[in-house]
Amino acid sequence: MTEAEFRELCEWGNRRDERLYGWLRHLTLLGAGSLTLLASLRPDPPPTGPEALFLKAAWVALGLGTLLASVRLYAEPWTESERVRRRVSMLTARSSTSDDAHSAPIAFRPPWYMLQAERTCYLSFALGLVCLVASALCR
Repeated sequence: MTEAEFRELCEWGNRRDERLYGWLRHLTLLGAGSLTLLASLRPDPPPTGPEALFLKAAWVALGLGTLLASVRLYAEPWTESERVRRRVSMLTARSSTSDDAHSAPIAFRPPWYMLQAERTCYLSFALGLVCLVASALCR
C-alpha cells in the first residue's frame, strides 16, 4: 500500500467516524428528550396494569439506550487521546534508537465494551420505542 492510498483510507475512516458519532449524538439527544417528555407529561392518575408495565419498561430502555450511546460516544475523545499517546511513544522510541526508518502507521479499534455499547444501545432504543407503542395501545 502506498502512502497516498493509506492517507485516502485514513480519510475515509475519519469521515465514517464523523458520521457515526453524529448519528450517536442524535440518538442520545432523542433518548434524553424522550425521557424528559415522558417525565414531564405523566398522566395525573398514574396508569395501571399493562400500560404502567410498558411505560416503565420504556423508561428503563430509553435511559439505558441513552447511557450506552454516551459510553460509545466516549470512544471519540478516547480515540484521539490514544492516537496522541501512541504517537508520543513512537517518537520517544525512535529518538532513543536514533533510527530514521519509517515507523508503522497508528491504527487501532476502540475497546470491545465501547463497540458492544453501540450495538446494545440500538437494541435498547428499539425496545423503548416498542414499549411506548404498546403502552399507548393499552389505553
